[in-house]
Amino acid sequence: MSDEAKDLLRGLLERKVSSRVGSGQAGAEELKRSRFFSVYDFNKVIGKEYEAEFKPPAATSQTDVRNFDREFTNEPAADSMVTSHMSETMKEKSNFEDFTYRGDNKMK
Repeated sequence: MSDEAKDLLRGLLERKVSSRVGSGQAGAEELKRSRFFSVYDFNKVIGKEYEAEFKPPAATSQTDVRNFDREFTNEPAADSMVTSHMSETMKEKSNFEDFTYRGDNKMK
């Protein structure tokens, strides 16, 4: 990974939101001015004037998995049962007072 990419990712992954790249008053302009994006003309980006370096083949059906690595497609299908690993505090925080949900209710 290039130094420019590492620098951008560090800025995007900054824990403190106010210090995170792109979250200040300049917004996306701060990202556009980064060393990583300095090679792009954003007017060309918006105009879709750049040719993609790689175009994956289009899917031929809903079960077409040729764009996925065989490491994953050769694995046997298995249900992934979700079990709760929440602490008591997390369980308490996830209990929303006066909130009800009915899955059979359809929005109209």
